Amino acid sequence: MGMVLVLKRASDEDQARLHACPKAIHRFVSDDEDDGDADLGDAGGWLARLLQPFKKPEPKASDVVFDSYAFDDEFDADKAWHGLYFLLTGTAYEGAAPPRYLLNAPPIGKEDVGYGPAMSISANQTAELSRHLNGLDRGAVLARFDAKRMTELDIYPDIWEESEIELKDYLGGGFDGLKAYCQKCADHGLGMLSYII
Repeated sequence: MGMVLVLKRASDEDQARLHACPKAIHRFVSDDEDDGDADLGDAGGWLARLLQPFKKPEPKASDVVFDSYAFDDEFDADKAWHGLYFLLTGTAYEGAAPPRYLLNAPPIGKEDVGYGPAMSISANQTAELSRHLNGLDRGAVLARFDAKRMTELDIYPDIWEESEIELKDYLGGGFDGLKAYCQKCADHGLGMLSYII
């Protein structure tokens, strides 16, 4: 299937809950009931119980209650995510804010949701990103397409030598979807989670 970037709406309050209890991320992103609340057993349970008075207990993932949302859809950038990031920043993983937030936001603990942890983009950062994207012209963004440079930087997936017209159409659709989803979240005063599956 490959690597796909997903953005999912998340209030600042839910992001705080997830940072306090990273294991709950699995429920948040996929309604997965297996939250990783299992006891450590003989291998570490006795030590955890011994040290318990000295450590603030992490809430159980199954006890975390999330906000209700007016919408539950996500933005799936498909495999265009890395190409989009290049078009927005001119880099593979660096670049300036606000586009930088897409791949460089605080991780939700160390919980792997596919290819590493989910990252939290605050409501203010999402609004900033939305304003930035709305100020960009689609044609000007696509004019930054540079197959040679994208190949040199190992921008995923390695397809940049194919038809430029088709690739720009693919990336342009991704840009439009990204802009619309960021605007939708900003309109509702929400932030987003960013994760690769």
